[in-house]
Amino acid sequence: MNTTREVRRLTRILELFRQHDERMSVSEALVFLMAADDDKFEHQKDIEDRLGIANSTCSRYVSYWSEFVRPDEPGRGMIENYPDPMNRSSKKMRLLPKGKAFLAQVADIIRGD
Repeated sequence: MNTTREVRRLTRILELFRQHDERMSVSEALVFLMAADDDKFEHQKDIEDRLGIANSTCSRYVSYWSEFVRPDEPGRGMIENYPDPMNRSSKKMRLLPKGKAFLAQVADIIRGD
């Protein structure tokens, strides 16, 4: 089995993530990708459960991708985290236009474009 093509694509995807932050953790990248998969990971709790991380850690990772990490520190502006209208104590996520554009770049690499 020749996996060279797949390894090169994965390397390009990781390099794309590194362009945003050279010190980005794999977990931070996974949070973005899981938030993009809104069919499976609609709520922040879904990501917490899948990654086995605490609510506070997941919130920090989601904030990293949001418009603001903290009120005085801008984030990446790619994910919106908002209360679930059906359960106000639960947080839902969706990609913002900048996040959708970044996801399209990832998808292009996966397709080999």
